[in-house]
Amino acid sequence: MEDKKGLLILFASQTGNAVDAAERVGREAERRGYPCSVLSMDEFDATDLPSEDSVVFVASTTGQGENPDSMKFAAKKLDKRLLDLGAKPIIERCLGDDQHPSGYEAALDPWLSSLWSALNQVNPRVFPSVAESTDPAKKTLDLPKFQIVYHDTKNQLLTSVDSGRDVRHFEFESVSSVGDVLEILPSQDPVAVEAFIQRCNLNPDLCITVEPNGNKNGFVNSLGNASRSPVKLRTFVETTMDVASASPRRYFFEARMSYAQSLKIRFCCREVKLVGQID
Repeated sequence: MEDKKGLLILFASQTGNAVDAAERVGREAERRGYPCSVLSMDEFDATDLPSEDSVVFVASTTGQGENPDSMKFAAKKLDKRLLDLGAKPIIERCLGDDQHPSGYEAALDPWLSSLWSALNQVNPRVFPSVAESTDPAKKTLDLPKFQIVYHDTKNQLLTSVDSGRDVRHFEFESVSSVGDVLEILPSQDPVAVEAFIQRCNLNPDLCITVEPNGNKNGFVNSLGNASRSPVKLRTFVETTMDVASASPRRYFFEARMSYAQSLKIRFCCREVKLVGQID
């Protein structure tokens, strides 16, 4: 049986909106069983475009309308250039506006519905006839056999006492070899971390691994290869999540709605998702 050709999603982003939109397209494609790759435009070799069957371009403007650094054309210019080169659109371009009361999602939502219908018309075999799956693979590991504790030998305050910033110089006593790398990750308020863990009814001593959902997934992975190593759940929350001051994006409520067991929570998440604002 001939392999399905995946969907290529290319984005050009300056502040992150285009990344969010591109990743959402990728998530919805994967839920429908459609393999996809999500890449920045400046990471993709344009000479490979003719070999792609279906490509979705997500481009943004910033500030007063400047083009993002990763792409030299705005969305309309890109669309026209692709047509000049012989590309065949299967759907009208979507022009979202982040200043809309519901954000750029007001235009993106109906456009995505049309996109999946258009792709299915082009190739009815592109989507499997199985129900969408939203449950990601989960994996937990036992606690590591040992931990290494490094003691500091110097803790020097670099800023003045009356300064509003606390900048310090640390030195640690450790045994190292040539080529060893020490990574220091920021932490956050232990009270907020504990409140988050208790509110979510999590086991802070559980060890987990975090991996991309598929080897063809090109989503931004800020954790890198280190995310594949076992890590305590508490450490993961402390060093990779912002549980005290972050403003959740709309996708947070979209994902929360999929896992919520309470009908009330599902309804509230759905309302926020549809409106695009937090009351």
